Amino acid sequence: MHKSSSQVAILQGQIKSGLDVLQRIQDHLDSFMADELQKMGRTTVSAVIISDGLCRFYTAIETVFVRIAKFFENSLEGERWHADLLDRMAFSIPDIRPRVISDKTHADLRELMKFRHFSRYYVELEHDWERLDFLLRKYEAVKEKLRTDIEAFLKLVGSL
Repeated sequence: MHKSSSQVAILQGQIKSGLDVLQRIQDHLDSFMADELQKMGRTTVSAVIISDGLCRFYTAIETVFVRIAKFFENSLEGERWHADLLDRMAFSIPDIRPRVISDKTHADLRELMKFRHFSRYYVELEHDWERLDFLLRKYEAVKEKLRTDIEAFLKLVGSL
């Protein structure tokens, strides 16, 4: 990899900024789950809020992944670029970059990615609470692991 220290510093700043956005989304969703959902109950409105939070969560981390991919590999194309991007983050590219996320983080994020894709084209307001419960378990499982993975990646990038 032949990147200047200023280019690396810019990438690190972009990743940290993305993590800040991700944290604000998590704080909002976690607060809603802890407080408002208990008051509202499992209504259509609460389902829409949770769905939106999960979609925003995935979109925020995907934005970080796009920045990483463009910095190192510089190609995102095709109809499946969202899935390909996520897959790429789970493996290292020799002489280019280390892996960004663990296999477990990848698997949990895949479920959130599929839901985000589905929800963009789903026009009904009825939500499957069993599915939302499943996705919330994935979200809970991935949010700390994801931060740990990204922070480890940041340290490795800093040493390149």
